[in-house]
Amino acid sequence: MSWWLEYYGKTYDEWVGEKANRIYKYLEHVYFQERTIDPQELIEHIYLERIKGIGSPDYPVRKYLWKPVKGRLTDFKPSPFIKSFVAHLIGQLKARGYLLSGYVVEIAETMRVTDEAPAPRGEYMPRITIEWIDKLIALPTKEELMEICRWEPDPER
Repeated sequence: MSWWLEYYGKTYDEWVGEKANRIYKYLEHVYFQERTIDPQELIEHIYLERIKGIGSPDYPVRKYLWKPVKGRLTDFKPSPFIKSFVAHLIGQLKARGYLLSGYVVEIAETMRVTDEAPAPRGEYMPRITIEWIDKLIALPTKEELMEICRWEPDPER
C-alpha cells in the first residue's frame, strides 16, 4: 500500500489492529486515572515508531522537532496526516458519545492579609481559571476503534 507498511513489516490490517490497541490502552489509562485527553500524549502512544526516530530510512523524525509551542501543535510537526488522524479520532469519540468537551471554570477565593494600622485586615480576592477539556466519559470497544482507524484523509485538504 505504501512504503511505511513495508518499512514496519506489517499489513494494513495488522497496523489498524496495532493502532486500535495503542489507542485503547491510552484511553483506558486516561479513563481510569480520570484525566483529560492530551493530544501530544495520544500521538506519542499511537505513533511510537515515529517518535523514536524510525520515521523513514532517509530522514528520522525527532520528537523535539514537533513539540507543541504554547500548548498547540505546530504547522509541520507532527505530519499533517498524524494531526488530521488525531482530529478525526477525537471527532469520532465525541460523535459516538465517548468524549465530553467543554470549558471548566474554577473560581476559588484566596485571602490576602495586609499590615495596616491599627490591626491587620483581610482582603478576599477571587482566582478564576478557565480551561477547555476533552473528558472521556466511557470507553469505546476495540472493534469501534479499529473502524475509526480505517480512516483516510480527504485528498482535497
